Amino acid sequence: MKKLTYIKQEKIISFITKTTKKLNLKKKDNDFLIKSLVGSSMRGVDSHGIRLLPHYLKCLEQGRININPKMTFKLNMPSIGLLDADNGLGHSAAYLGSMKAIDIAKKNGVGIVGIINSSHYGAAGAYSLNIAEKGFIGLCFTHSDAFGIPFNGYKKFHGTNPYSFSAPLIKRKPLLVDFSSTLIPFNKVTRAKNNKKKLIKGVTMD
Repeated sequence: MKKLTYIKQEKIISFITKTTKKLNLKKKDNDFLIKSLVGSSMRGVDSHGIRLLPHYLKCLEQGRININPKMTFKLNMPSIGLLDADNGLGHSAAYLGSMKAIDIAKKNGVGIVGIINSSHYGAAGAYSLNIAEKGFIGLCFTHSDAFGIPFNGYKKFHGTNPYSFSAPLIKRKPLLVDFSSTLIPFNKVTRAKNNKKKLIKGVTMD
């Protein structure tokens, strides 16, 4: 059995900051990336935590993610807005979208923000939790590439599309529910593969 290595949160944050600085990633985008990845790992969601850092760095280096996006927001109706992420980091887009939703909700009671031209954003729970920490009930969901097979099907058809819900509690940390619409998220499959661990029965199909 492999021995676990423990690394302090501060060291991980410092490493991510130094690495993204070499890519000329803006400070606010770096902060959003850290908040999502490190926050997820600290909550025990390693499948969507810091293990994904190499993937995002590679996407930024190759230009698959716009390192200098011009994100724009438009309020289409009193309580509904649209954020164009200009193919930037999904973490930045989702945090900005959640904050816009909070601003709208403060004024109108409900705030709904759709996001287009974005990218993978890690754990959906990071953003509904951000809303709950500000005193609001947060819902966050998205779609993914086709990985799931319909009941009695033989071919992948729908995504692992995550749903997340978070709500503030009195004198306690917010309630957070975050799950995939398939049996498990795809990133838990890749994590099991990397760690050479078996998946539960019925998760995958040959």
